[in-house]
Amino acid sequence: MVDIYELDEQQLREYASSQSQEAEEGYALNDAIEKFEYIESMYQKQRSMFSKIEALLKKKALDDVYDKCYDLAASIDRLSTRIKTFPFEIGEKRSNKQIRLDKLTDERKKLIFSREEGYLKITLPEILPHKQQFDSSSNKIRYYYDIDSWKATYYNQFLKEFENGKYRIFSEKVSICYIMHISPSKKRGVADTDNYDTKVMTDIITTFLLPDDNFLCCNYMVDIVIDEKCIDIDDCYTDIIICPSEIREQVLKNL
Repeated sequence: MVDIYELDEQQLREYASSQSQEAEEGYALNDAIEKFEYIESMYQKQRSMFSKIEALLKKKALDDVYDKCYDLAASIDRLSTRIKTFPFEIGEKRSNKQIRLDKLTDERKKLIFSREEGYLKITLPEILPHKQQFDSSSNKIRYYYDIDSWKATYYNQFLKEFENGKYRIFSEKVSICYIMHISPSKKRGVADTDNYDTKVMTDIITTFLLPDDNFLCCNYMVDIVIDEKCIDIDDCYTDIIICPSEIREQVLKNL
């Protein structure tokens, strides 16, 4: 038990700081537990769907079985994504803790780093990874990615690019602009963009270039453009522009 009346001014400040930190950590832990309990409740709710589908099977209501299985698969996919992003939701943002370099498999996918006047341009030889989606017309999963391999492949290249301190940490607020170039023939087959698309790469970028990825440090822009030079899906690529947010419009206009 600490008697604060026996502490000098410096000790009192240190004690107050430690108590404040413990309170913040306690709040963060409680918040994390509540979020995880909610995810668990989602899982329990989905478990009940299996018995409902089994009951429909026994009734030979096969059309209903198909619909319920489709709904269940979509729900499990959303739950899987929620579980994967849970560490980020509770503040575990450091990408190097999420990267498994042992999963590095495809070193043919080369990033191109270009330092332009006032901004950094990174070109990926593919579009960003989408959440897995079930195509009911073909009964197959579309946009499959081994996300651990995907992260490891590009994280390792960032490590090599930055090992000699080629770039500085941005101190001002920046814009991260994702511009995906697709083939005219593939425009109907590209999924809508969402936060999942950019999250993995943003975390890698943050590790090397930003203090954090909160709104004080950066904002985002995502666009898909039809590129006549992209004849097939293998020609599709993504440009990532990282620039001070105050000159974003000027930079994009001059691309």
